[in-house]
Amino acid sequence: MLISQAEAQRIAVFVGRLKAIPEDKRRMTVLAELSWIHNRKKPDGEKYSAMVNRKVITAYRDAIREEFGDESKLLGWMRYSDARVDEYKEHQAAELEAKHRSQRPIDAEEFVNSALVLLGSAMRMRWSMAAAIAALCALTGRRPFEVAVTGHFRADPDYPHQLIFSGQAKTRDAARSAEEFPIPVLGDRELVLEAIEKVQSIIGDREMKNTVFSQRYAKEIGIQSKKVFEDGYGNPIKPSDLREAYSAVAFSEFAPRGISEVQYMNDILGHKTDMLTTTLYYIGFYVM
Repeated sequence: MLISQAEAQRIAVFVGRLKAIPEDKRRMTVLAELSWIHNRKKPDGEKYSAMVNRKVITAYRDAIREEFGDESKLLGWMRYSDARVDEYKEHQAAELEAKHRSQRPIDAEEFVNSALVLLGSAMRMRWSMAAAIAALCALTGRRPFEVAVTGHFRADPDYPHQLIFSGQAKTRDAARSAEEFPIPVLGDRELVLEAIEKVQSIIGDREMKNTVFSQRYAKEIGIQSKKVFEDGYGNPIKPSDLREAYSAVAFSEFAPRGISEVQYMNDILGHKTDMLTTTLYYIGFYVM
């Protein structure tokens, strides 16, 4: 997941502190950090939402797994407590309802053309890693980390508008990450493949951690995305929303007749077959 540089630095310091202290002191250290997460405030004095806190805790847990392993008892302490689960679920349900009652319009042609111009400029005029990644996310629906580090892309020999993709980042299931599935590409497939190869060759590290990648590139990718892409109201589209915009455009352009929007998006985003509810969170746009 994408977290801020300040959050990533704090997590790194926290993990380093856990390594340095005796094991019998670790539980209280973890609980103190959890208390800080839940009570921290924004500059305006407002507390962070349950959704944001849960994502930050997930980042802490990922860092703990990397350093101490999947079976570490630290994970039993650094978790979203049972007492807060109901709060999180209520917040999540309210956000989902609000999202589905206020879908954002998007001009499919403008969205695709903006991505192709951005990518073409990065590839043919003046190279920009952040611009290339933002454009590729818009055209393939993949996450920045997948485009740049973990993803494997090849042309689908049977369908000229599709790629075969593997290398999902948001899973700890190695077998699932290695699974291939087709995804529609919204523009020039050969240019997209060429750009992905260039991005990955420059980064040159398949083992790079997501936190490291985010610290280096997330801010600039965000700047490029919000500068180039906008919804039908003229509001900028941030990187985390590019998958939603891509899904809406892909559904309007390529979905076969008879398939529901949520099922088609579930397929192209690579969600499990029993995860249609998860896919509901990625329905944020409608094509004008």
